[in-house]
Amino acid sequence: MAASALAAASLLTAALLDIPGAQAGIGIERVSRSGGSPGDPVLLALGCGACYPPCEGPKGDRHPAGFSRGTCMLGTRGAPPPRSFGVSLLPVARVPKNGCGACPPRSQAPPDRAPFTLLGRATPPPGGNDPTAGTPRYLLRFEVPDLRPGLYAFVVHCEACLPGPSGSLITYPVLREWRFRVRPEGSVTRTASWLAALLPGWAGRSGFVDVTYGPYLGVSCRQPNSIRCGRVGIDIVLAEGARRVTAAVGDRTISLRTPGLHNGVRGKDWVGAFTDARFHQADSPFHIREASSAGFWSGYPPVYVPVRISVNYRDGRRESASFGHVFLGPGWG
Repeated sequence: MAASALAAASLLTAALLDIPGAQAGIGIERVSRSGGSPGDPVLLALGCGACYPPCEGPKGDRHPAGFSRGTCMLGTRGAPPPRSFGVSLLPVARVPKNGCGACPPRSQAPPDRAPFTLLGRATPPPGGNDPTAGTPRYLLRFEVPDLRPGLYAFVVHCEACLPGPSGSLITYPVLREWRFRVRPEGSVTRTASWLAALLPGWAGRSGFVDVTYGPYLGVSCRQPNSIRCGRVGIDIVLAEGARRVTAAVGDRTISLRTPGLHNGVRGKDWVGAFTDARFHQADSPFHIREASSAGFWSGYPPVYVPVRISVNYRDGRRESASFGHVFLGPGWG
């Protein structure tokens, strides 16, 4: 490519990308492998904290459209959640360090020209998202494209993040979930079986703990979207019954109790909560940077917290699993 074309591509990249990567609370939660060779299958999951159904009903009795209970979105004027998100790859070396400054990053469509490589569109799981089951998720299955070996960043195109026909481009390669390494053809890569940790009813294995739901984290104050109580709840469902489950959530370690709130099966569904999450303190892993002066938070900017689950099974086994990037939901139940 000529030098002028390279310069133009660099300027285009800098003008488009939103480096903070948090429009509408969108984040890449998990990828089935951290890298791969051309042709290797990959499954990617996006979490979107602002993709709940619109609210219906009078004040005090609001609920998601089409559901009797669950989390819903105010201020959407009845618009449904996004149908999909385009996902591309971009060499990490081409991601600008400072983004676009004050100008809004816009793109008419998911970028598919160099230096971007379009992977496809992430869509809701079969059967759609359940607003009572935690953060809405979008899945993309793709094969590693035939690219030069190296480190790349995922770039998400969000059509709903900006008014008008243009969309926003989001990337955040400082987090490992947003990075993907393309390896030479024939390299051996390890695939993580984590599907069960993302979607209810998807059997799988995360670390050495089989889970069918969660872990789900949510602010658990009595008033919707309030963070003034400082309380956080956690719920997780195991595929196999256990005698004891503990959770290290950020800088807190708590013992969970059973049955929990998701399916209510004793020994499999585990729930717990803790207070004084210190949402307003910058050194807290639960720090919320832009809550309202009245102490309310809609889920944006998003907060992600590391979680480690330790399980004592009924047969005496002790196993554990780590989830490095769990979205903190703005509500509970």
